[in-house]
Amino acid sequence: MGTRSGRVGLAFSSSVRVLAAVFVAAFSAGFASAQQYQLFDHFSFALETSWAEMNSVIRFDSDLGPGTELNFENDGGLAKSKVVPTLSFDWMMGRRHRLGGWWMKIDRDATKQILEEIKWGDETFPIDEEVDFLLGSNEIALNYTYMVILKERHAFGIGGGFRTVKTTVGLSARGLEISDEGDFTAPLPFINFEYRYGLGEKWRLIADLGVFYLEIGEFSGGQYVLDA
Repeated sequence: MGTRSGRVGLAFSSSVRVLAAVFVAAFSAGFASAQQYQLFDHFSFALETSWAEMNSVIRFDSDLGPGTELNFENDGGLAKSKVVPTLSFDWMMGRRHRLGGWWMKIDRDATKQILEEIKWGDETFPIDEEVDFLLGSNEIALNYTYMVILKERHAFGIGGGFRTVKTTVGLSARGLEISDEGDFTAPLPFINFEYRYGLGEKWRLIADLGVFYLEIGEFSGGQYVLDA
């Protein structure tokens, strides 16, 4: 889990994300059985821009005990939202079967004067120190959805898949020449719910909710993702 011998303990309520996609470049082909309301493309590949909203609570433990639990947005001054590029694809393998996936990379950093002592791994940052906060994630996801309800104008599906997320977290203080950084990569199973509504021949509304929770030893993580 960590780059040091210490343990990485994570109270992880990370990456509550709302995606507002703007297609920069896309390839798509219409689904053969599409009717007046085209709810699906047979295949699509898109480069999008996505608006991400995040809330990250992280703790880096050592062999001596638990570290300080930090909210990187509130305690570290990291931006709570950011526009990032996203690559995605969708493939309708059959009338009710959809396979999809995406790649997204989010890097954030900030410098803030801390108001209380922080224990981070084997290091301690004193009160009033100027501390650099770093948090980055590189995410690849693949999911399958089965359309339980499929009508001419609307559809509802349930599915699941896996996300592989590589996350890097770090704190450093230049004046003290202290730096401690940890990174971890985890396959994260999730379930998702999808709803589509046809607005017209070329327009449709798509809402997707993905949820997961994972606990392995001292690592625990949760996330929900809402796409619209």
